[in-house]
Order: sequence, then C-alpha cells, then structure tokens
Amino acid sequence: MLNLLLKHQLENYLLSNIVNKTKKGIMMKKVLFLLFPLFLMGQNLSYPDTMYYKSGKIIPCFVVELNKDLLKAVYGNEIIGSAGFPLIDKVVIDGMGFVYRSKTGFTTKIDSIANYLKKRNKIRRKKLKERAERLKVRKKIKEEKQLISQKSKNIQKRNKWSFGLLYIPNYSEKIYRISSYDYYGYKFTVLADPVKKSLIKSQFTYRIFPRLRIVFNVAYTKLFSKNRWEKHVENLTGGSDYDYGHIQTNDLKIIIGNLGIKYFLSPIRIKKVSLYVLASVGKQWAFSNFKYKILFVDQNDQPEIESNINTYLEDLNSPLIFNLGFGAEYFVNESFSLNSRLFFSYSTKHSTFDYRSNNTYDITSIINETKNSEVLTEVGFGLNFYFN
Repeated sequence: MLNLLLKHQLENYLLSNIVNKTKKGIMMKKVLFLLFPLFLMGQNLSYPDTMYYKSGKIIPCFVVELNKDLLKAVYGNEIIGSAGFPLIDKVVIDGMGFVYRSKTGFTTKIDSIANYLKKRNKIRRKKLKERAERLKVRKKIKEEKQLISQKSKNIQKRNKWSFGLLYIPNYSEKIYRISSYDYYGYKFTVLADPVKKSLIKSQFTYRIFPRLRIVFNVAYTKLFSKNRWEKHVENLTGGSDYDYGHIQTNDLKIIIGNLGIKYFLSPIRIKKVSLYVLASVGKQWAFSNFKYKILFVDQNDQPEIESNINTYLEDLNSPLIFNLGFGAEYFVNESFSLNSRLFFSYSTKHSTFDYRSNNTYDITSIINETKNSEVLTEVGFGLNFYFN
C-alpha cells in the first residue's frame, strides 16, 4: 500500500513538472525513480551514501553512477532506482562527503566522482561475488546436513541389521589341557596355557529402538594336538634292555555364544562420532576327546585307568563370561562405519579332576579341584555394515 501511494505521488509530481516546463518553453529531461521505497525495508546490507530530497525525505543508498542529469543507486545486488537532480536537494557519498547541493550544484568535478564510483563499484562487485559464493556454500552445506540428517534417520529407523568385524591385536585367554609328567605316563597334571595372539571377532546387531541394539555372535574354535614320545635303552653291561613311550591326543572343540545390548549415548549422525556402551553375557561350551596310550606294553599289561578327564577339561573350558565396555563409532555413510572399543571380561571356572590308575607296580589316585576367575581387557578396532 505504501509503495502504491508513493508511486501515485511521484507520478503526480512528474506530470505537474512536465506541464510547467512545457509552458515555459523549457524541455525537461525525463526523470525516473522507481522502487525507492524498498530502501526503507532493507535490514542486512550497508548503505554508506545518503540522498536528501527536496520533499524532506532522507534515503540511505549506494550510489553506483552519477552524471550531470541523473543519479543511479542500488540496494542489494541490483540497480533498482534512478532519480533526476531536480528532485534532489543534497547527495552525500561515503569517502567524499557532500558532492551535490541544489543551491550550488556539484562540489566536486563530475569526472572525479565518476572515477571514484567506478573503483568503488569494482570493489562492491567483488564483495557481492564473494557473498554469493558464501551463500552458495552455505546452501550446499545446509543441503548436505539435511541429507546427512536423513541418512542418519535411516540408520536409526530403517537399517535394522548390522554385521561387524573387530580386530583385537593382543587377545589373551587360557586354554586348559592335560600333560603327563611321570616317566611312565601314569600320572597327570593340569596346565593352563596362556594364549596371546591377534584375533578377529564377528558380531551381529539388531535394532529394537533408534539407539538401542541387541548384540549377538557365535564363534567356533578347535584345538588339536597329537604327541608320540618314545625312549629305547640298550644295556651294554649285561642288564635288561627296555623300551617305553606314549601317545597323547588332545582334541578340544569350543563353541562361544554371546548376547547383550549396545546403546548409543546420542542420536546417530553421519560423518560424526557416536559414543556407545556395551554389556553382554557370554558362554563357552567345550567338547573334549582326550586320549592317552602307553607304548611297548602288552594289552593285558596296560594300566586300568578310571577318570573324568574329558568332563574335567570341558568344565574348565566352559566358563560363564560377563562383558562390559564402551566405544566410539564413526559413520562414514548410512551403510558403513568404523568402530573402536574397550572391553572388560570377567569369567569364573570350577571343576574337579578325579583320576585312578591300577597297574603291576602301583595304584595311583589323583583328585584335583580347580577354581579360577579372571578379568581380561580387550582393545579392538573394526568396521560395521548396516542393512535392512
């Protein structure tokens, strides 16, 4: 409404001036002044120059061109208006001061003003170009953030499953086995062999809430060894010659199951690190097939052995495991992430070994009760694949 009113006033003014000038026989130059009221609504850009109208209005502006007849000014990135000097009382240009007064005319040579405006316009065009580039970059960043946000929602709401591989450079565990120590091989002892190696673990997860996932995995390990040991003695002094030895077979299969939860502490974001906590309960199931045979002894002379050796080994290698840890996951995109974590595992074991052998020379009985608990720390690095 304001624009329309000002437009009508301007038209009336121009028409009255043209009529008056025509009556006096003086041809008035055409004057254009459009959209100047928009100057009053500008908020974000600087207006270093000022035009004072004879009507009393004061308009902040940026003068881009000036000659003896017309003045052109801009707002924003476009030339939006021009005015003839009969309407103008004074003009102030930043850096030059008053360059025009209606009573005295131009206070500075027009050529000097024009050259100054050309240099200033060049600087302004450069700034406007830089501003346009910044706006373009901001728009692109905003679009990327919106896309990332949508992909992040896809992980939390659409991608139900994930499969990951975790590399543990210094994995430590104990494997319990039986080793003979009597030279006849009739007596046994338990060895807890510490195993340190690099290991790769796999892990599945299933989303039940946007930030909460069920974690589960199954692993299989097999340890097999067969040892044949012999000793042969030839007596050179007339005594008896003799031979002895044994074959010992260790065959241990272990299935490992693990079930737990993984909770992200903040909403998942693409190209951002998301922290999480992890808790699970695991169980090992061991299956042992230990065999021991004395060599160079008649079948009838083989010792009678009764033992729960395989049950004993199975119990020692079938602990209940409690896991607690935390980690960080960096989501490259909605289907792939990099992962690192620190994990604490607590396990407890208990078993009783009952052994009895009866041979020509002696009767041997062994009862060995073993209780053990340990805390292990794992540091791992890996990757995850997310899918529906």
